[in-house]
Amino acid sequence: MCCLDRRSGAAQQMRAILSTLAGAGWEAHAVQMALFDGKEDYPVSTIVGEQFAVPENTGKTFKLEQDGVKHLIYYTQSSHSRSSQETQGFFNRARQALEEVRPHVVITYGSSKLLQALVQEARKVCRTLIFYLANPSYSQAELFRPFDQVLVPSRFQSDYYREKLGIRSDILRTLLPPTQVPDPGYTLACKEPEQRHNGFITFINPSPEKGAALFARLVLMAERERPDLTFLAVEGRMTDEQWRKAGLDLASVRNVWWIPNQQEVRRIYSRTSILIFPSFWNEASGRSIAEAQLGGIPVVASNHAGIPEQLNGGGFLLDIPAKCREKYTVIPDEEEVRPWLDTICRLWDDENFYREAVRRALDCGTMFRRDVMEKEVIERFEAYAEGKDLRPPLPPAGSAQTSLTVTVPVETVPVPESTSTERQSTVNTAPAAPMFEKKKTGRNDPCPCGSGKKAKACCGTTGVHPVLPGNPGGEAGKL
Repeated sequence: MCCLDRRSGAAQQMRAILSTLAGAGWEAHAVQMALFDGKEDYPVSTIVGEQFAVPENTGKTFKLEQDGVKHLIYYTQSSHSRSSQETQGFFNRARQALEEVRPHVVITYGSSKLLQALVQEARKVCRTLIFYLANPSYSQAELFRPFDQVLVPSRFQSDYYREKLGIRSDILRTLLPPTQVPDPGYTLACKEPEQRHNGFITFINPSPEKGAALFARLVLMAERERPDLTFLAVEGRMTDEQWRKAGLDLASVRNVWWIPNQQEVRRIYSRTSILIFPSFWNEASGRSIAEAQLGGIPVVASNHAGIPEQLNGGGFLLDIPAKCREKYTVIPDEEEVRPWLDTICRLWDDENFYREAVRRALDCGTMFRRDVMEKEVIERFEAYAEGKDLRPPLPPAGSAQTSLTVTVPVETVPVPESTSTERQSTVNTAPAAPMFEKKKTGRNDPCPCGSGKKAKACCGTTGVHPVLPGNPGGEAGKL
């Protein structure tokens, strides 16, 4: 998955880690496909440029540098799925990149067979392998065995996976890139609390698991009872069009402003008076909570999973109906949403209450300050690169051997200015990864390297081409 994805919390954490390490003198690389969260096409042109985001460039790699991080992006025809040929082409290109860079540390996330095969390749050339575990969906402990360290964003997440899968992990809290840290001096909430009535009650990433059903009930109640309240919904994985198809047209409600995903989130927070975070699922932390509190914005959030820990004593914690946690699309009753509206109304109407909430937000958000988190990240990864302070999540399979661990930093936001393209090149000399098998190629068959040429005009029919088992074309299942 592309770590330049603005809709993915894991990708944002990767970018922040990489750019921080690059700023500290590391050589930081990100190797990725042009795949993004969500089922709708992502505007890849905002990353690689309009002239390059064309079908003819499928199977090529783009190189660009941002915030000191060197990005290699394997261009796929779709931004949310990949073909077997693209899977094979990326495997070859990523393996070549590992050989060229030979990193001290590699950090990654995900559970696809393609990624598992690349992890085996990374183990051959790097000292430390790190897994960033950001969501509660993983179900197989063995996935983590090759790694020297698992990082999670909260104590909740660490305890959750220790109980669920028996794996050990360490906490690395939310790291925000400079472009996402709101300045309290420019935030309406801090600058002029008496002007809060001119700001928004903001909900970021309206999706089923994030509590969109509660948001729908809340705005409808407010439209009837408090038409002076204005809500702002900032798209994440689901667009307003997708919501309409699902039968919930939130964008047409009169008291809701609906805008697409934004690259510059500080502008959103500058006009936000209250952030709501009604997440239904086992949220590991909540990136927007950290962002809001650093800007002095009061947060009204769900009282479960890692959210209380992320608030750190700030904000307001309210219960989520059990039925909504069991099925995310269930819309709660008015009585169940009443505490949410009452809390918002009190913040809106009582200036002293609001000012105290701003003070608590600023105090409790200091744990995410950029200078604090940067120092921790740099010290941690320097130790990881030397094989120190590592806690393997599981003991090595069937042996007592110890493994050394190395970390590879991950970068921040995209700018297509220094974009260049190169034809993806094929590595035919190395043996296939253990998870792969050989496939016999005819002279007129497409070359398995992913070049799009016939085998006889490219790598020939005798080269060793790794192919994922179970699928003739090399398909590993969708990321």
